Amino acid sequence: MDSPDVNCSTVQCPHQPDQCPGDSYQLPTSWHAGDCCGKALGCQCLPSCAPSSCDPDEEIRVVREGTGTPGSCCPIYECIAKGLTEGCENGTVWQSADCEDCQCERGIKFCKPVQCPRLPDPCIKAHRPPGQCCAVCLGEIKGTYYYY
Repeated sequence: MDSPDVNCSTVQCPHQPDQCPGDSYQLPTSWHAGDCCGKALGCQCLPSCAPSSCDPDEEIRVVREGTGTPGSCCPIYECIAKGLTEGCENGTVWQSADCEDCQCERGIKFCKPVQCPRLPDPCIKAHRPPGQCCAVCLGEIKGTYYYY
């Protein structure tokens, strides 16, 4: 955008991305007085993410949660045969035997891997107790002594 006191005829503007991923849209380019080149404001996620539809003998499951950033705005779903997972009641929250934190929304089970706390550094002996999802530190170095 030329203004009377700025000569943009010799300015080469940087390449702007041509398009956004399918789960987002291009924000308008920002122009300010005296700018020769507009500033691309990037991409923004679409306002809603609809789960895919499954056959009547299948149910939907979240494979990966969406991050809210273009390219991975929405969760990725898969259809699995009914009966492979237990049904759920709206609002129910539980931890599965596969170490996933699950919740039920509108009759759909959403699960993601359990986020375990970070072990102290350095941990010289980590152990995952039977029936637990996360390891615990059985020994760590403090000064020159080992604590168990």
